Amino acid sequence: MKSTLGAERRIAFAKYFRAMLDEGIYLAPSQFEAMFVSTAHSEDDLERTVEANQKALLGITIS
Repeated sequence: MKSTLGAERRIAFAKYFRAMLDEGIYLAPSQFEAMFVSTAHSEDDLERTVEANQKALLGITIS
């Protein structure tokens, strides 16, 4: 039987991506792209992103 882990990961990322968008955080649209922090991001930006991440992770279900 072929593993569906790859498909499950894509579905999980899609749910996370949409949840982060709902929180106003725009991520790269592919699970294979990197995200970077730069000096353009303020302390408030980072705190907001961490809070959005926590909320998004708690709000999604992975089956």
